[in-house]
Amino acid sequence: MRPLRPLLVLTAVAVLGACGTGGSTGGSSTSGTAGDTTPSASTTTTSAAPEDPTLPPPSGGKVRLLTVTGSVSAGVESGCLLLTPTPADSNGPWQLMGKVAGIKPGQQVTVRGYRVENVASTCQQGRPFQVESIVAG
Repeated sequence: MRPLRPLLVLTAVAVLGACGTGGSTGGSSTSGTAGDTTPSASTTTTSAAPEDPTLPPPSGGKVRLLTVTGSVSAGVESGCLLLTPTPADSNGPWQLMGKVAGIKPGQQVTVRGYRVENVASTCQQGRPFQVESIVAG
């Protein structure tokens, strides 16, 4: 039994040591002197929304295409576009996604597309609407 004890201790140390190698989540790391802390390097890339983040149709492949006319406004997040239907409806505003190249805040547009359910968005406003085409605008 005695020869197994060092092997068990070595295994426990290896397992516990591996737990700490996933990277730091604390946001700071210590430098050479006690008490000095420097923030860890963090790179955040902020860019405008992609021009054509096309989503696949919902499972089953069939979608109900809608034609919506309204005025476009900028969302609170950079690159987000909202379409407030004219006349106003209980579904709006819509968060425009997909083929939105050429659409700018302040425009009156008519778009054709479909509602998108269960999708995460950084825009935090409006119901996601996948634009398939710009009918007028």
